[in-house]
Amino acid sequence: MRIAVLIVAVLLAGQAAAEVYKYRDSNGKWRFSDRPPADAAAESIDSYA
Repeated sequence: MRIAVLIVAVLLAGQAAAEVYKYRDSNGKWRFSDRPPADAAAESIDSYA
């Protein structure tokens, strides 16, 4: 039973990972989003849980 729970947890952990984008808005504040902004240059950052 414990092994089955461990296997499910490992398989679901990959789905929790997502790309995160960082950019500055028009007020100069840093914003983080899961989608790149349409009107600004953004950089993709690595995140670790």
